[in-house]
Amino acid sequence: MIDCLNVARYFIVRAYEDGIEAEMTNMKVQKLLHCTQCLHLALYDEPLFDEVIRALGHQKLDIIERDNPAYEPVMSEVLKDALTNLSSTRINKGEVRDWLNSLLD
Repeated sequence: MIDCLNVARYFIVRAYEDGIEAEMTNMKVQKLLHCTQCLHLALYDEPLFDEVIRALGHQKLDIIERDNPAYEPVMSEVLKDALTNLSSTRINKGEVRDWLNSLLD
């Protein structure tokens, strides 16, 4: 078993190496830990670490966001951008596989 904190440190160090440290929030680290644990369970039928990752109460956050008058126009623009070929955040073929493989290295 690996210590959960060491896995979190790995993601933080990788964010610095990739120049995206400002984007690595606490919530993103928790999500990455959850995805990593799920992936390891699926591949090896055993957990990567023993620690429990607690739920973050996304439902309350979602309700707050949706009640904001700016939510609908902002989400509309985000969706339009995501669906265009010119989007800078569009996921290219193979990127998800490359990311998953990097977790296993």
